[in-house]
Amino acid sequence: ESLTAVSAGRYVVAPPWDIPSAPEPGTTVIVIEPSMGFGTGHHPTTRLCLRLLSDIEARGTRVVDIGTGSGVLAMAAALDGASEVVGLDVDQDAIDSARTSAALNPLAAVIRFEVGDFRASPPPPADLVLANLTGGMLRTTAATLMALKRAGGTLVISGFDESEESDVRASFARLRETARLEEASWVALRLE
Repeated sequence: ESLTAVSAGRYVVAPPWDIPSAPEPGTTVIVIEPSMGFGTGHHPTTRLCLRLLSDIEARGTRVVDIGTGSGVLAMAAALDGASEVVGLDVDQDAIDSARTSAALNPLAAVIRFEVGDFRASPPPPADLVLANLTGGMLRTTAATLMALKRAGGTLVISGFDESEESDVRASFARLRETARLEEASWVALRLE
């Protein structure tokens, strides 16, 4: 109940009790019911991913959010006009929470949340792949994550700190880094 709205790039992530009444022009408000799913906007990696998304044109794209948690990144892409968005997580509680929060937002039918493990059953490739996981998970699944990205597409990764950055970068060496953000020693990369 003590959580308040958080700004990240052109997004504001707000709990239902702190929705801005007059957001700045060009701002996208995402309502998240705080729960067990990661992604209220209060962790640096969520904000970093949203800041990177602020500079990506999602309109008309297919998006996959791996480890969707609260669904905040998937909802950001859907609110920005993506034509298809899949939020995938192994945790049923996270998916239930994401669906609850999705109902609080003016989302089109382009978004769906599914329980599943992308390592065992990868979704079809997408134009934009979002993966706010852990450094270890990113390293061990780098090949699978890169295979989820269509040719010419974009991969946004976070969930690791500066001490893990060189190992994470090495795992994704096939891709070109087009943006890097850092906050409180946490890092996010946009790769193409």
